[in-house]
Amino acid sequence: MNRTDTRVLDRKILAGKYCLVSIANPFGKTPLPGQFVHVRIEGAFLRRPFSICGLSSRKLSILFQIKGKGTGAFSRVKTDDTLDIIGPIGNHFPAEKARGPVVVVAGGVGVAPLLFLAERLAARKRSFAFLYGARTGSELLDSLLPAGDYERILTTDDGSKGAQGKVTDILTDTIERTGSAIVFASGPYAMLRKVAAISADTGVPAYVSLETRMFCGLGVCQGCVIQSARGYVKICSEGPVFNTKDIVWQNEPPV
Repeated sequence: MNRTDTRVLDRKILAGKYCLVSIANPFGKTPLPGQFVHVRIEGAFLRRPFSICGLSSRKLSILFQIKGKGTGAFSRVKTDDTLDIIGPIGNHFPAEKARGPVVVVAGGVGVAPLLFLAERLAARKRSFAFLYGARTGSELLDSLLPAGDYERILTTDDGSKGAQGKVTDILTDTIERTGSAIVFASGPYAMLRKVAAISADTGVPAYVSLETRMFCGLGVCQGCVIQSARGYVKICSEGPVFNTKDIVWQNEPPV
């Protein structure tokens, strides 16, 4: 993990409420899918955490939803602006544990770290299915899915694009149909809780990326703790990726 200054290469607004920012890659080959960076944003008191959604020797990409003042300010960066970032932070999706086909499950803007994961899986010619759901078709950013020979299945709550329903509605069938050995997921807490239940029912291990408010992002302030089977753990330093069986799932997401 390093703090460094880097340069904005490009910024795109997608579907009116998402932003894709590409910066000069200051970390080389170090970042792994599931890790994030902590960005200092002009006018914001606290840094903001953002999942890494893509990596090359030249650039590192960040995808996020524009929701408040901090992300609003970040969405207005310009080419050649300087960014103060810390990274890469956290653990990663343990793709090396996958000995067979993989299922990747993305919900909404939770797709961000899974784009990076899919990029790596496709490059290594791994067999995987990518399930991607959102509330409506305008919220699906499927044009960002990396090229490769893998199955893509889209769902929307309202049926405006892909199959109608929740992305988890097709997870059990996909696991059984593909003979998948492991599941990787990122998205809303309720979706991840359902993934955990399906993992328990099918006996197929699942690893999920959890999100919550982070303050220091370094494991010092303990402001991002969740309850696990071994006590309270910090999402920023002991996560953000966890085996679903290790989490004590609640009705409401961590604040």
